Amino acid sequence: MRNSGFQYMANFNPWIWAPDSVYNTRIEERYVGLKGAAGDHFTFSAKAGFHKLNNQPLFTNDTLAASGGKSFVVLNERQMKVLHLGGEVGYTVGEKFSLISSLTFNQYTALKTNEKPWGLLPWEFRTSMRIQVLRDLYVNADLYGFDGPWYKTKTGRGNLEGALDLNAGVEFKILKNVKLWTQFNNILNREYQRWNQYPVYGFNFLGGAVFSFGQKQ
Repeated sequence: MRNSGFQYMANFNPWIWAPDSVYNTRIEERYVGLKGAAGDHFTFSAKAGFHKLNNQPLFTNDTLAASGGKSFVVLNERQMKVLHLGGEVGYTVGEKFSLISSLTFNQYTALKTNEKPWGLLPWEFRTSMRIQVLRDLYVNADLYGFDGPWYKTKTGRGNLEGALDLNAGVEFKILKNVKLWTQFNNILNREYQRWNQYPVYGFNFLGGAVFSFGQKQ
């Protein structure tokens, strides 16, 4: 059982109207999987399953809104089935180096209430890397990709294109309680949308400082 309340839905899609009612999602899982390690640094896991979801929230553009449909309406799917495949591999050397890659695939079928699984991703993958270059200098990178979801329009429906997004950042501790950081987003400067009518920013970067104040015991 999953609490699919407003907090869960707003975290998943921040552009929704407040729903009239919310439901707990009942999940029936049948799966096989494996998890293991090879040596001191390499780990792996894999999972294949067939799920049945009752009262799954879906998200579609509000085509009747004066805003042009940029806000999303939450629709309840009474029942749907999902073929799920997933895997993860990782290589870690203490705090000096880590590389983790994961891939998930979901095929949604047998929907009882809605025509399509509006707003749900068919597949997505992520690769994250973190390297300790010097004692107090860390570099991290994140590569994320997905296949676009189905969405509704006033005249029909559509399928968003897939996307590939590369981000990177640097952290440097200059004093015991002071750390500088910078983050570079969408380095490939790709134009894409996770949610219909909400294109992401192009290449951008942020920076800042973190001050930590010790507390007396």
